[in-house]
Amino acid sequence: MFAAVVQGEVAALVDGELYLPQEWTKDAQRCEQTGIPDQARVFRTKGEMALAMVLRARRAGLNFAYTVFDGGYGHLPWLLAELDAEGERFLAEVHADQAIYLHDPCPRLPAPRSGKARARAQSPAETVSAWARRQPACAWRRLALRDGEKGTVFAEYLTARVYVRDGASAAAHHWHLLVRRELGGEELKFCLSNAKPKASLRQLATMQAARHFVERALAEAKGTCGMADYQVRRWSAWHHHMVLVMIALMFLAKQRLAHHDTAKLLSCRDIVEILHHRLPSKILTEDDLVRNLVERHWRREQAMKSAYRRQAVILAASS
Repeated sequence: MFAAVVQGEVAALVDGELYLPQEWTKDAQRCEQTGIPDQARVFRTKGEMALAMVLRARRAGLNFAYTVFDGGYGHLPWLLAELDAEGERFLAEVHADQAIYLHDPCPRLPAPRSGKARARAQSPAETVSAWARRQPACAWRRLALRDGEKGTVFAEYLTARVYVRDGASAAAHHWHLLVRRELGGEELKFCLSNAKPKASLRQLATMQAARHFVERALAEAKGTCGMADYQVRRWSAWHHHMVLVMIALMFLAKQRLAHHDTAKLLSCRDIVEILHHRLPSKILTEDDLVRNLVERHWRREQAMKSAYRRQAVILAASS
């Protein structure tokens, strides 16, 4: 899991963690073999990890206006409620079956008879997809989002103020609903946001569009900074690799921002090519090439021997 910060059309990764399924956290031997520290051997859902990342970034002094995330997190009512209680602004994509109320459901506790009383909504709910289908064609508003390489990027939107219940709070949350569709498309994206009540459609659309640049940053991390180019078996090695990737991507992002006024189309790949050209090369002659290959093969051989020694110890202990 990763967290990214976006400025304009440039994004960089600032945090990353490995998600451990329960079968891992319950397997002490496996955790020991891979060097997972004791404090990390506690199962946490991805929602819990996401909340921790946001709060950790805020405590570290990172200055950001709001948080955006996809439906994998937006469908968790408790996560949205926790962020709202912390005073964090968010825009969360939600699933098509997300329940909303057009009027305050004013949940009241019925007179207890037996067992625990549960709050009941006083008005009917409907799904965000059902609400969107009921809207007339004239309700959709078209916005130009940004200049793309194939022309201006447009999208169409619906927006409304709706009430949402998280199942725990006595009162419903009064938030923004944003629905987006591409021009000529049928697929809809649904979002909830606790932005200020007077937030404009433009502001909400800009918040939702920020996820596009996070996805591009992840692609740059994989294609330019070697995020997926690792062969590790231990917890610390994975995190060390990801930290180096994030540092490299942050450097590239800062260079793109610094030269935006004079080179708007400057890409991460462009910067890497510039560095290859400007930095001195360690390979000047055929002897240098052979020496580098010999050294690289020696390091690989030592790593293989070390892995085989550890494997022999594990097999001996288990036999």
